[in-house]
Amino acid sequence: KLNCPITDCFTTDNRSMLKTAAEFDAIVFHLRTFNIEDLPPTRGQNQRWIFWSLESPQYNMQDIYPLDGLFNWTMTYRRDSDVIQPYGWIQPIGSIGLQPEVEEINREMELAIKRKFKNKKTKMVAWFVSNCQSKSQREQYANVLAKYVQVDVYGDCGSMACDRDNAANCYEMLEQDYKFYLSFENSFCDDYVTEKFFSVLRLDVVPIVFGGGNYSAISPPFSYINAQDFETAVQLADYLKMLDSNDDLYNQYFWWKPHYRVRNHIQDLKLSMCGLCSRLHYDRALKIYDDMEKWWVQDSHCHTPRSDNVFHIPFWKN
Repeated sequence: KLNCPITDCFTTDNRSMLKTAAEFDAIVFHLRTFNIEDLPPTRGQNQRWIFWSLESPQYNMQDIYPLDGLFNWTMTYRRDSDVIQPYGWIQPIGSIGLQPEVEEINREMELAIKRKFKNKKTKMVAWFVSNCQSKSQREQYANVLAKYVQVDVYGDCGSMACDRDNAANCYEMLEQDYKFYLSFENSFCDDYVTEKFFSVLRLDVVPIVFGGGNYSAISPPFSYINAQDFETAVQLADYLKMLDSNDDLYNQYFWWKPHYRVRNHIQDLKLSMCGLCSRLHYDRALKIYDDMEKWWVQDSHCHTPRSDNVFHIPFWKN
């Protein structure tokens, strides 16, 4: 029960019902588990087949060419998908809007200065990570940053531990002890912004982002720090130290908290499935994705930061 605006949709993951698959208006195919040899036995004349993926193309390495001509719609994190399923989103409360006027931001920053967001925090930067060889080479940037500012790495790639089976306790510890968190993505691809960002925005911690998404389009100004705004990791470290030494400047990064809600991936799934239900009722035009390599791989513009010269000055220099 998702309580969608349109309620006459039925969804199931019961594959035994594939015997009557032709009777369904749509079938959603998850790319990670997709098998070209395991398609439904029949396909309805006006049935939509939907390509679904939440991972970036760099981590879905299967041959994409057999998918040409199969799918009518796409459902991914990308904003040009037929049905968008982001990892989260930020919802304004009232009439403030996602990109408010400068005067409004300045006024709210003055109010934020009076709050005690840093309070008893004693540690600088934390990072929960298990993939130690990412396509984005984020671990290289983090290693250099750690030479100039305290970075505590939890998980398989670091020396510190927090029980992944009890994520709530880990986030509670993060919010209580740390001022900043590395919301570093494993891929640099258009619109690829995962729960690494949205989960931390829900806390009184400032996320430091490193990824290919357009963060300014999906979040309020001064709600995060973008590592790519600094030519070197040294410059970023200096900026973090300045915020650490100035409570007023640090508190300004929380000006937006009273005016926005951060939605999580569970609410997100509801949004996308309700959107799919609505589209099935109103969008009767048929279309086919004839070139999935172009749409999914090429148009995602995935790249490696160093090879594309994201860092104008090599960040590993002392």
